[in-house]
Amino acid sequence: MANPAPFTTIHHVGLVVSDLDRSLVWYEQHFGFKLRARTSVPEKGLEFAYIRRGDFELELFMQLGSKPVPDQDVFKAFHQQGIPHLAFGTDDLDATYAWAQNANLTIILEPQTNKAMGVRYFFIVDPDGIQIEFVQPVTEG
Repeated sequence: MANPAPFTTIHHVGLVVSDLDRSLVWYEQHFGFKLRARTSVPEKGLEFAYIRRGDFELELFMQLGSKPVPDQDVFKAFHQQGIPHLAFGTDDLDATYAWAQNANLTIILEPQTNKAMGVRYFFIVDPDGIQIEFVQPVTEG
């Protein structure tokens, strides 16, 4: 077996969005992310921003001519290569689900339990249809 890559953390995850300003507001309002840096490459029609919450960053890209997410069906997303969703951990899935309902977020999969994986989860989408999962570990009790 080859030696594993010598990394210490996940630095960030990149997401392509259709409206950078709208996404900056949405991720700050609903997730508490704060803008760390923003720049552009005008000759490429590209703008991007790093947003941070704690030790985790998202890099949001807005590219002229980008295409929308093709399908919001959680299980159909696995038929597309790439990153099908972003997942955040929670200690109380029911409270997080109530928060999502109260915030009028688009819920695309109600809470589910996967005993084999030892988790409960549900999915929402951001304004561009990017799937976001909330996950709570569960134990047999």
